[in-house]
Amino acid sequence: MFYSKMSDKDMAKELNVTEATIRRQRFTFMYELVFENEPTTAEQFEYGKKYGEQEVNEILKPIYADYMTIRRYLMDSNGKDTG
Repeated sequence: MFYSKMSDKDMAKELNVTEATIRRQRFTFMYELVFENEPTTAEQFEYGKKYGEQEVNEILKPIYADYMTIRRYLMDSNGKDTG
Protein backbone atom coordinates (compact mmCIF):
# COMPACT_ATOMS: atom_id res chain seq x y z
CA MET A 1 0.00 0.00 0.00
CA PHE A 2 2.82 2.42 0.70
CA TYR A 3 3.80 2.44 -2.95
CA SER A 4 0.29 3.46 -3.95
CA LYS A 5 -0.72 7.10 -4.19
CA MET A 6 -3.23 6.51 -1.40
CA SER A 7 -3.17 9.08 1.42
CA ASP A 8 -2.47 8.12 5.02
CA LYS A 9 -6.05 9.04 5.86
CA ASP A 10 -7.47 6.76 3.17
CA MET A 11 -5.17 3.88 4.13
CA ALA A 12 -6.14 4.25 7.77
CA LYS A 13 -9.82 4.20 6.88
CA GLU A 14 -9.43 1.14 4.65
CA LEU A 15 -7.43 -0.75 7.28
CA ASN A 16 -9.51 0.48 10.22
CA VAL A 17 -6.50 1.94 12.06
CA THR A 18 -5.43 5.46 12.99
CA GLU A 19 -3.47 7.76 10.73
CA ALA A 20 -0.72 7.74 13.36
CA THR A 21 -0.42 3.97 12.91
CA ILE A 22 0.01 4.43 9.16
CA ARG A 23 2.65 7.14 9.66
CA ARG A 24 4.55 4.97 12.12
CA GLN A 25 4.49 2.00 9.76
CA ARG A 26 5.59 4.20 6.86
CA PHE A 27 8.50 5.50 8.94
CA THR A 28 9.48 1.96 9.97
CA PHE A 29 9.39 0.87 6.34
CA MET A 30 11.60 3.77 5.24
CA TYR A 31 14.00 3.34 8.15
CA GLU A 32 14.46 -0.35 7.37
CA LEU A 33 14.91 0.39 3.68
CA VAL A 34 17.56 3.02 4.28
CA PHE A 35 19.45 1.90 7.37
CA GLU A 36 18.99 -1.85 7.65
CA ASN A 37 18.68 -3.13 4.10
CA GLU A 38 21.04 -0.58 2.60
CA PRO A 39 23.93 -0.24 5.06
CA THR A 40 25.93 1.80 2.57
CA THR A 41 23.34 4.56 2.90
CA ALA A 42 23.89 4.88 6.63
CA GLU A 43 27.63 5.05 6.04
CA GLN A 44 27.11 8.23 4.02
CA PHE A 45 25.97 10.11 7.13
CA GLU A 46 28.31 11.29 9.86
CA TYR A 47 27.08 10.42 13.35
CA GLY A 48 25.99 13.49 15.31
CA LYS A 49 26.11 15.86 12.34
CA LYS A 50 23.00 17.86 11.49
CA TYR A 51 22.16 17.82 7.81
CA GLY A 52 20.07 20.26 5.83
CA GLU A 53 17.67 19.30 3.07
CA GLN A 54 20.14 19.94 0.25
CA GLU A 55 22.88 17.89 1.90
CA VAL A 56 20.52 14.95 2.44
CA ASN A 57 19.36 15.23 -1.19
CA GLU A 58 22.96 15.07 -2.41
CA ILE A 59 23.56 11.89 -0.41
CA LEU A 60 20.31 10.09 -1.29
CA LYS A 61 19.82 11.12 -4.93
CA PRO A 62 22.48 8.80 -6.41
CA ILE A 63 21.13 5.87 -4.38
CA TYR A 64 17.32 6.13 -4.59
CA ALA A 65 15.05 7.18 -7.45
CA ASP A 66 12.51 8.50 -4.93
CA TYR A 67 15.09 10.21 -2.74
CA MET A 68 12.69 13.06 -1.93
CA THR A 69 10.23 10.80 -0.11
CA ILE A 70 13.00 9.06 1.79
CA ARG A 71 14.53 12.41 2.74
CA ARG A 72 11.16 13.75 3.87
CA TYR A 73 10.56 10.82 6.20
CA LEU A 74 14.08 10.90 7.56
CA MET A 75 13.94 14.63 8.22
CA ASP A 76 10.39 14.59 9.64
CA SER A 77 11.01 11.63 11.89
CA ASN A 78 14.13 13.19 13.35
CA GLY A 79 12.67 16.67 13.77
CA LYS A 80 15.32 18.12 11.48
CA ASP A 81 15.02 21.53 9.94
CA THR A 82 14.24 21.08 6.25
CA GLY A 83 14.92 24.68 5.29
